[in-house]
Amino acid sequence: MKLQVFCEDLLEGNCSVEEEFCCTPLLHNSPALHYLANEYYYDEVGMSPLNAKFELGKNCITTTFMSPFNIPNEQSMAFSLRPDVMEYDEVYAFPEYSVEQVLYLAMRNLVVTLWNLNPFEYLTYSTCLSYLSCPGLARVWYSTELKRVLDYLTIKNVINFGLLNIPSTLLLKEKVKKSKLEVVIVGGGLSGLAAARQLRSLGAKVTVLEAKAKVGGRMQDDWSLGVCVGCGAQLITGIVNNPIVLMCHQIGLPYKLLSDECPLLDSETGRQVSPLADRIVDEHFNCMLDAIGQWKTTTKTTDNNLLSQLTNLNNKLVKCLDFKWTKEFERLLQWQIGNVEFSCGAQLSEVSARHWDQNESVGQFAGAHALLSEGSGQLIKRLAEGSETRCGYEVNKIDYSRSKKTIVHCSNGKKFACDKVLLCLPLAVYQNKIVEFVPELPSEKFVAFKNLGAGLIEKVAVRFPRCFWTNLLKEDGTLDYFGHIPKDQTERGLFNMFYDFSSRSSKNVKNQQFVLMSYVCGDSVQLVNNKSDVEVVADFIETLEKLFPEESIPNPLAIYLKVGASGDDYDRMAASIDDKLYFAGECTNRFFPQTMTGAYISACGLIFCILVLILQAYFSETSKIAESWMTANA
Repeated sequence: MKLQVFCEDLLEGNCSVEEEFCCTPLLHNSPALHYLANEYYYDEVGMSPLNAKFELGKNCITTTFMSPFNIPNEQSMAFSLRPDVMEYDEVYAFPEYSVEQVLYLAMRNLVVTLWNLNPFEYLTYSTCLSYLSCPGLARVWYSTELKRVLDYLTIKNVINFGLLNIPSTLLLKEKVKKSKLEVVIVGGGLSGLAAARQLRSLGAKVTVLEAKAKVGGRMQDDWSLGVCVGCGAQLITGIVNNPIVLMCHQIGLPYKLLSDECPLLDSETGRQVSPLADRIVDEHFNCMLDAIGQWKTTTKTTDNNLLSQLTNLNNKLVKCLDFKWTKEFERLLQWQIGNVEFSCGAQLSEVSARHWDQNESVGQFAGAHALLSEGSGQLIKRLAEGSETRCGYEVNKIDYSRSKKTIVHCSNGKKFACDKVLLCLPLAVYQNKIVEFVPELPSEKFVAFKNLGAGLIEKVAVRFPRCFWTNLLKEDGTLDYFGHIPKDQTERGLFNMFYDFSSRSSKNVKNQQFVLMSYVCGDSVQLVNNKSDVEVVADFIETLEKLFPEESIPNPLAIYLKVGASGDDYDRMAASIDDKLYFAGECTNRFFPQTMTGAYISACGLIFCILVLILQAYFSETSKIAESWMTANA
């Protein structure tokens, strides 16, 4: 009877026992319900099951490109957190919550949710506090700890990143009672500019030194064909939780979603490949990749190159088939291998079979792929706004031998003293020893320089007077891309995919531009490097003639060619030196290599590494307060 009365009082909110002394204080009506309702037990993620109401009141426009939490029975994706478990870095920063994590998770999930619901404004403490609902004195404690969690998530770049207005209250100025942190960033590409903006938003004094006449690095736009062809990266691999996509939304920069539909044209027959043949070879190739994965986990033998491993597996599997392996199947297999060569940016004979897919050990970005149809110029411009950028300042020497300040020397005689140096340079600069380091870099760095792959990808775009690929267009008159099935393995890296960059204007036909863009990678790079631009374009046209034998391919109106480098093996490359030199850029990111997203993420990761040591005293002091409260109420 007493138990029944107690339960009735509890449901009516008349419990005589203070909540703080009978159970973990859970948040009421947490905004995290927007993402977690019906997915987790509420008390496991810090939310009260008896007070679980939250209505956004409007459609959430970020739903299509942001997903902050892992959902059970769904594949994990990049930048999604488990709402019921602290991550390793969080346990390290908040050790007092390592045993009883619910309190921290309640605050973290609330903050992350509010950011994902509105990533267009800087998330402040007052905003978070307005959604913090918890009865009794527990809210007083929560309100103190909430600031600490918010600061941590900010320097970790889980929230408050991208192209936001810099806040009036700067985190470093507020927490560190000493002179301003001075940072010199060498390299004004995407990673360098991103790091500069984030460091400034936290209160650091930043100077960016760029050797060229303008910032942006390899991310330059070319409009000579009437449409934008990016000199560097232009493809976004997965839009969900991708910071590049978020920044596009923050400034209104359009991007084009790419569909999964990809017609495959056989250069041998001049016809589309049958769906059945495509499916057979796709399954066959996936079996080969699964076999390589099994080989990596069950053997401890020396490494082998990926091409040899694929060739050996294919020969064994073909012998086991109960149907004939046709020449068409073999050509389709070479196309699949060509896709891997493009992804690796190198010949597969130079790629490790044991480590070629090491980036897949973590969740990758989900959702459709996309194309920066208007280029990256506006993105680079906005990232650079407000930063002290010195163009034409080529760094030739960095002296980090002093106990306090590091001295950065430029070829024009200028010198810069700073606390930290963030190097955002292309791999070739390190390999060619353009910058002298005093003292010399550790031997591990030179091993990384040597081991990093130096594969090349050449981009070719051609404008035509008319669209001769109309038979491939979708019902809406558009096309994202189509594949070129090579005649044999010698051509698998030669224009493997064609992207339709055409601009079609229904208002003015004269403004329509018909442009096809493709790449050369793998072994084919060496072939085109020995040819003139005219000869490369002739190969481009010849390939299209094989794919469209019944069409008269018109002479091109204009052409564009660009060569860029990419690499492999990242861990040693990313290691900092003496807490003075830090290395960023796509060549340091092992989990998202060879992408502009990887370049951006590498910069954000280094900001955390730099600031966590500076703010360690702040986090340690507040953690003692939290731990004492938890001990007293255990």
